[in-house]
Amino acid sequence: MPSVICFWSLSLSGTTRTSRDPSAIVDLSVRRQLVLHQLGGGTTFGDPTAVARASVVLPPAFESSIDIERVLDRFGVDRPNQHSFAMRILRAAHGLSRLHPQGIHVTGILDLTIVEILEVEDSGTREVMERPIDSESSRVTRGASKSAILGLKEKFYAAEDEDCCSICLEEFHRAEKVTELPCSHVFHRRCIIRWLEDRDSCPLCRCQLDT
Repeated sequence: MPSVICFWSLSLSGTTRTSRDPSAIVDLSVRRQLVLHQLGGGTTFGDPTAVARASVVLPPAFESSIDIERVLDRFGVDRPNQHSFAMRILRAAHGLSRLHPQGIHVTGILDLTIVEILEVEDSGTREVMERPIDSESSRVTRGASKSAILGLKEKFYAAEDEDCCSICLEEFHRAEKVTELPCSHVFHRRCIIRWLEDRDSCPLCRCQLDT
């Protein structure tokens, strides 16, 4: 099995709104990129792919980062980065609101870079590195076991879950049935089953299932 290292980064931009509403709308999205690195050899970069998105409305005082941190937690961002990113977003909202009190729109793009470090013999490495890869890592992992897929829980969508399925990017609807992975991320059942037939981990946080 390859070693896996994950890196998060955040880029922010902001614009004014014309609604005369002093609150801030924060749009957050996640892009994921797979990087294959052979020890002592070359590195192959997959294309960044959008995997999740959500919006948060901040009241004019911009005093609490709890709602932002909840979204970041659902995205799979680790706890130290959750607080750091949330405070950066709040500071950006404060700065923009002083310049544009009529209301602002903050856009945050979270980039998740997943580095898989391969420790295989030269011939095997050449075979893997020569295959076309994508950011979903379908070429370098096995699918989850049938028992793991059949054992996935189903539940009704709740407000504290993700706003949309991070595989197809379609929004969930109230009381819609969703499938929950052991890491608590939820997806459309049809989407996650197709995903797990070729991969053994959660699309958002890389939590692994049995193979």
